[in-house]
Amino acid sequence: MASRLPASEDYTRIRSLDAIVRPTYRNVLITNIRAKSDYLRRTMTRLQLFLLDYATHHPDQVPPFLFTQNGLYLMTQLTRGHLNAFLERSDERVPGTVLTHWHEFNQDMINVATYDTPGHTTELSMACKLQASANRSHITENFKAESRSS
Repeated sequence: MASRLPASEDYTRIRSLDAIVRPTYRNVLITNIRAKSDYLRRTMTRLQLFLLDYATHHPDQVPPFLFTQNGLYLMTQLTRGHLNAFLERSDERVPGTVLTHWHEFNQDMINVATYDTPGHTTELSMACKLQASANRSHITENFKAESRSS
């Protein structure tokens, strides 16, 4: 846009959901949005709780891989009840203590299980990507400067 219209300005138009979605589809859309949001919130919260608990109990065995997009998504295999998928995709970057700790942790969290609901994989992958980006930013802002000044 800038090369073709150098003096142009970008604008955002805010429209309400009522103005965009036909009334006959509105309730279905809102229900689906809430279902996906609730599922992602529960899954990512359970994932974060597990990773924090693991890091607390095994501070010397927390590789950076666990906080990358692929690591986070792999860990969601556990939190979503896909033990076989976790075992198939796991490699040397995942410490053996993760699975042992998961079995202990899962017993305490069984009442808030967030097992998989079909149709949310894309959104979960995007959530892991955003979380990994937030993790990188946090580490860069809070820890890289300390290591340079030491």
